[in-house]
Amino acid sequence: MAFVIDASVAAVWLLPDDEVLVPGLFWLEMRNILLVCERRGRVDSASADRALGLVLVGAS
Repeated sequence: MAFVIDASVAAVWLLPDDEVLVPGLFWLEMRNILLVCERRGRVDSASADRALGLVLVGAS
């Protein structure tokens, strides 16, 4: 799966004082992407849960 990372996302990773703002559907979309990856055998359930946890930590 290819994806595009916006420069503002990369900046948040590098500049810890920047705030992360996401639309309300972001978490549902992320979970759906991970569920589809599970169903297609790209990741197992534990890996998907871990990935979602990393996104949550990064957003806090």
